[in-house]
Amino acid sequence: MIRPLIRRMTRAACLAATLAATLAATLAALPALAVALFLQIILFGYGGVSALGANLLGMGLPAVLTGWMFARRCRSAPTARTALGWGMLAGGTSVVLTCLSLAVLLNLSNPQAYAAAVKALLLAHVPVVFTEAAVIGAAVGFLYTVRADLLDLPKRHASSCAAP
Repeated sequence: MIRPLIRRMTRAACLAATLAATLAATLAALPALAVALFLQIILFGYGGVSALGANLLGMGLPAVLTGWMFARRCRSAPTARTALGWGMLAGGTSVVLTCLSLAVLLNLSNPQAYAAAVKALLLAHVPVVFTEAAVIGAAVGFLYTVRADLLDLPKRHASSCAAP
């Protein structure tokens, strides 16, 4: 996991929650994300148990919303390249919505105290938008070609990779 420290206030990290929301039934991504965030607390010390609900709200709802918006488009894409494009759009949109929701949560608690942190949060995630878009797009394009059944597609898309 790449998590650079930005101005001693915030860290930027890629989050593949959109991929989970695209592959799973959209709301099924929330328990998976809750488990991932909890393991992140226990194993790496990131976040904290007291911030688990806010992190789940700030990261989970945008992922579910983005998965709901783009999963059908990824699944009905005529080619792997089109699925890759929709996956890239989904990944980038998810990070933007996550940053905006976390900025709103911070501003609701104390706008004056967190003004600098919100600016750093938004600036730090500009490269993450493009990285997440590339990773999610590549994953959706790859799955479209190799394991179409994971995207609930007919087997005809994956026939060239199937074992005899």
